[in-house]
Amino acid sequence: LAPMSIGETHACLSTHFGVWVAQAEFAASEKDLDFGHMRDQLRRIMAGESSLFSLSSNNAMVQLVGSGVRVMENRVDSKKDLEKLLKATCEAFIMAVTKTIVEPMLSFITKVTAVKVSTTSSKPLKEQAFASHAKVVEMIAKVNEALDNTLPK
Repeated sequence: LAPMSIGETHACLSTHFGVWVAQAEFAASEKDLDFGHMRDQLRRIMAGESSLFSLSSNNAMVQLVGSGVRVMENRVDSKKDLEKLLKATCEAFIMAVTKTIVEPMLSFITKVTAVKVSTTSSKPLKEQAFASHAKVVEMIAKVNEALDNTLPK
């Protein structure tokens, strides 16, 4: 096996992660006990509004036990979270590859813009040191090298 570049490694991992997210089931059910409705009963007992010792249906313990415990079921789906993470990872990969490939051209374009905006330079662009034939060829070679080494094959 030939060694892979960082770009190829990242693309391979993103592809496999994407397949895994598409095929796997990431939903789970959670069950919780809800005692929230018992709060009112306990408040009445503590406030003396309801008696623990009465022999009627208004007995606080009878009402407390009779109201029961609620079982709440929640379904949690983490697949969407993983899809967001995969999207962010792919976008970061695209930005990193784009920056690596375009960087030599951006530097050149920035210098060209500075010369064009500057009114003090009387030399034509092709006579500027950074825009010589050799420098332009060097910039193109750097872009081609970045294309060859960064993009997955």
